[in-house]
Amino acid sequence: MIWLRTSFAPYCERNNVHLLREDLQFIEEQLKKIPSDRHRRIMKSYFDEWCLGIGECENASQVMNEGRRRANLYLLEVCG
Repeated sequence: MIWLRTSFAPYCERNNVHLLREDLQFIEEQLKKIPSDRHRRIMKSYFDEWCLGIGECENASQVMNEGRRRANLYLLEVCG
């Protein structure tokens, strides 16, 4: 899943979604559970969920954590 680190992670950074090394490890583990032809579509939705979580958070100190929480819950749901 080289594209995850070479394309997706930089895209997130450019859009103020700051993925940690642990986030990328979690994403890779979850994506292994599903067919590879679904990966990119799911990651677009993952990014969208993160952004929605950021938008819903009223506490400035928890913005990234809320985005991360929402996106990871989405990923767990779709990947099983």
